[in-house]
Amino acid sequence: LPAPDGKDRSFMLSSSFMYHQQHRETCGIITIIRDITQEKELEELREGFLRTVTHELRTPLTSIIGFLELIQSSESLTDEKRTEWMGISLKEANQLKNLIDDLLDLSQIRAGRVKMTYTSINVRELFEQLAQLFLPIAKSKHIELIIGDVAPNLYVKADSSKLRLIMVNLISNALKFTSAGYVRLDCEDGDPDVS
Repeated sequence: LPAPDGKDRSFMLSSSFMYHQQHRETCGIITIIRDITQEKELEELREGFLRTVTHELRTPLTSIIGFLELIQSSESLTDEKRTEWMGISLKEANQLKNLIDDLLDLSQIRAGRVKMTYTSINVRELFEQLAQLFLPIAKSKHIELIIGDVAPNLYVKADSSKLRLIMVNLISNALKFTSAGYVRLDCEDGDPDVS
């Protein structure tokens, strides 16, 4: 039902017959109407949150599995390459741990006490790390992952883990919805912003 503010409201209707024991017949009906709009909204938020969490957990896990499968299946893998790929897998396992830690801090988010730790982040280095992370996924889909002409001295001031989470989500979606061609990571200095 629409409310005066234009938003839909949800109600739950419960009915029960009243039974007169002496006359052994129905003598009325009790109907309870309960506004469950807030419960429905909370349920939708919970479902959206679970979808997001599942997506965010799956991305580093997919990368870790991809690199471990490459290590296991490659017969001509050099020790240097093996060490590099194991390092990426370890880094992603740590990222997964950080994500779980963030989920455990959800109570702070609900209370409006989100902690942001701003640091200077080298954009080119971040893009190179992300390109390594998504290499197995890109290879499996025959998609080229390109880093644009990003200046090596371009820095942004941001919360490292949250920026990385945003970038992982964007790249993951780009790879998911690209059937052929390439995905390009690029950034320009637009003083005072970057784009």
